[in-house]
Amino acid sequence: MNNQNNNSWSTDKSHFVRKYVGLISLIICLVILSSYWGFSNRTSQLLHDQIIEQARGFHQQLLLIREWISMNQGVFVKFRENRHVWPEDNFEFKRRLTMNDPEGNKYILRNSSEVLKELSDLAFAKGLVKFKATSLNPINETDKPDPFEVEALAQFTQGNLEFYRMENSGDEHQFRYAVGLKTTKKCMKCHKDYDYVEGEFNSGISLKIPATVLVQQQNYAVFYTIASGVGIVILVLLVIYFLYTNFIKVLIAADERLVTMATRDVLTGLYNRQSGFEIIEAEMERARRNHQPLHILMLDVDHFKMVNDTYGHHIGDMVLQHLGGILEHSKRRYDYAFRYGGEEFVVFLSELSDEGAVLMAERIRQNIMKSPVEVDDTTISYTASFGLARWDEKASVETLVNQADTALYQAKEKGRNRVETSFT
Repeated sequence: MNNQNNNSWSTDKSHFVRKYVGLISLIICLVILSSYWGFSNRTSQLLHDQIIEQARGFHQQLLLIREWISMNQGVFVKFRENRHVWPEDNFEFKRRLTMNDPEGNKYILRNSSEVLKELSDLAFAKGLVKFKATSLNPINETDKPDPFEVEALAQFTQGNLEFYRMENSGDEHQFRYAVGLKTTKKCMKCHKDYDYVEGEFNSGISLKIPATVLVQQQNYAVFYTIASGVGIVILVLLVIYFLYTNFIKVLIAADERLVTMATRDVLTGLYNRQSGFEIIEAEMERARRNHQPLHILMLDVDHFKMVNDTYGHHIGDMVLQHLGGILEHSKRRYDYAFRYGGEEFVVFLSELSDEGAVLMAERIRQNIMKSPVEVDDTTISYTASFGLARWDEKASVETLVNQADTALYQAKEKGRNRVETSFT
């Protein structure tokens, strides 16, 4: 019974430790995963900011190119049949529309929008960036806005002069970026007939940047970050589990040592007096419910003082250890033996008749007689006297022990090495 209680106590403590180790493990895992998730989001944000800065850089370059071309009222480029030419009535300086060089090569005047369009086609063909000027009322049909640009132009009229988003078509990804352009006095030279209002943002520059590689890098970064986080969590959990299992083993072993120290006699390994009385009280309560017989057997080593005086106290301790072993092996598995004090011991016998209890006492007495202590070349024989008491359902533990002690005293008086009972 005591073993069951001790095991239950150890199990409860193990559950207690398991509960809090699990809670701590969960907190650690959440912290690690949160850190890696934050790092992953930060990496994605940095890549996103990178492409935005790239688009802004392109935009600034385009503005400089556009400003330079406008400042010089256009640039002449060599005429090609497939080049688009704006209607002549759209230009203030018609005389500069075309010209020939001394070799007879024809050149055509291109405005900023046309130059940007050709640069855009060339850049996009090389996998760089596509850009153009766009408006809801374009002069050139090639500047007609697509759905993204229509949305961007609507934002410009509301005061939001920068608009961007990521678009994808199948496995291809593009970063769309648009910035509003303020209509100036110079712009009105060409756009006065197209509902442009000076000072308003009637147009913008739109960029289309290939972003498939960037999105792949972002996805890889997120995947490897999360995979690393999960790997670290698994590693931490394995370490915690290893430490936990070893800690539980150490804890259980320590608990068992503490329980042993608290409930067992250090010298003999039997239950100590306090634990023995607790066991008897519990067994008496069980026997009372089930109306079962109980007996207490008290024994005392005969002439133990002589053993100590003759051989020394260390030999006396060996005799007590030897006696404890005999009691442990002689009793039944559901009987209990404990050291009462000094050289006195108690054996608790359950579910035996009076005759059966007497026979058990005699068997223990004879086992003691037949098992001397061997020390080096010396054989030490010893005997014990026994007092046996039968439990009455109305009797307390103290009463039962006193009855057994009285019977033991009678055995001593009648010559020792015998069994006396408190009943007839």
